[in-house]
Amino acid sequence: MKGCFMVLCIFAVIVVVGCADNPTSETETDEVPSDATFMRTPTQVTGEPQQIAMAPQQAVEEKPSQRLLSFFPEFFPDNVEHSIPLDKIFHGGPPKDGIPALTNPKAIPAQVADYLQDTDLVLGITVNGESRAYPWRILNWHEIVNDTLGGKPVLVTLCPLCGTGIAFDPVVDGEVVEFGVSGMLYNSDLLMYDRGTDTPSLWAQALGEAVVGPRTGTQLDLLPITQALWGEWRAAHPDTTVLSTATGFDRNYSRNIIYPDGFIVGQLSVDIDPRLPNTAKVLGVRLDDAKKAYVIEDLREKQVLNDTVAGVPIVLIASPISDSVRVYERKNRQFGGGFEKVVEIGTNDVWEFSEEFLSNPETGDSLQRIPDVFVSFWFAWFAFHPDTLVYEETFTVSPEVRLFTTWGEIKR
Repeated sequence: MKGCFMVLCIFAVIVVVGCADNPTSETETDEVPSDATFMRTPTQVTGEPQQIAMAPQQAVEEKPSQRLLSFFPEFFPDNVEHSIPLDKIFHGGPPKDGIPALTNPKAIPAQVADYLQDTDLVLGITVNGESRAYPWRILNWHEIVNDTLGGKPVLVTLCPLCGTGIAFDPVVDGEVVEFGVSGMLYNSDLLMYDRGTDTPSLWAQALGEAVVGPRTGTQLDLLPITQALWGEWRAAHPDTTVLSTATGFDRNYSRNIIYPDGFIVGQLSVDIDPRLPNTAKVLGVRLDDAKKAYVIEDLREKQVLNDTVAGVPIVLIASPISDSVRVYERKNRQFGGGFEKVVEIGTNDVWEFSEEFLSNPETGDSLQRIPDVFVSFWFAWFAFHPDTLVYEETFTVSPEVRLFTTWGEIKR
């Protein structure tokens, strides 16, 4: 119609599967061989850009599919408590624990980790002065690591499909909980499950929250984590340890799978958001009830950015060569400079950042790091945070302001 905006949405249903080449249909219930080896693999889509696959909106009763009930009956008893729509949970391909989580894996000094290249992606975490790196080339095969660092339990997780590497404090009601990979996905994201109980709950990794089962609504506290290149992390933490490839599982850890731009998997529970390309990498920040996304590529260029989220002044410090971004409360200070030299505006004092604090070595002042921060593909961040803001250089784009170009970017 002349003078009207028209937006064309292409719907494609792309099923996420494990390593098997032949995905099973919803009605199939064949048992998976006990010796099968699984790793999530993206479905490649030719042409660009692609839209997130969306299920047609239908008036259906909200209940798990027959496939889920066949493969995972222990998670879906009658009248199970849940905070997400059960009909939007999908089988990711592997059975429960088909992707085996690691528990207290062997760690080795950085100096003998000759299986890693400086350009390998790692998730780095420091607890009570002890640092450890968790390489993607290992996490791709396991997705969850139940570990102990600095004398405290830690839960390190990776959903390769969403690009989300997140660390949690796994203590629930005073007890350390061990987690496994359920084999199911919600919004294309890893659904974890709590072990050691006859009535397990499913936990959405991107939320750190139980979403199905008796613990529904329980949340895990996030721990600060840094997504970096191995060379970067090792240089900043020369005493770091790193996971050994001697995990007890026969996996090809030399196969360093990096999920490329342009693949789309699964189905989302929300409509597509056009403010950014679906697989743009963003840094998501959550403070109180506010959520805000920052484009990683923009942060690399700026390196030091002052902003405010939920009324809290923050500063983001980003590496120019990787996805490594640390976020700190800045109180009433303003910062400039770059990744190699952070300078307080007005005093010209040089500040130093660590995994816990941004500190002024001259005055002893320090600013706390904000833990509820992680890297994600845009589609996944938005699927779980549809009310998110998006940072722009001159303005913040709210969900209500959606100006379309051909490829779904922001019109300037």
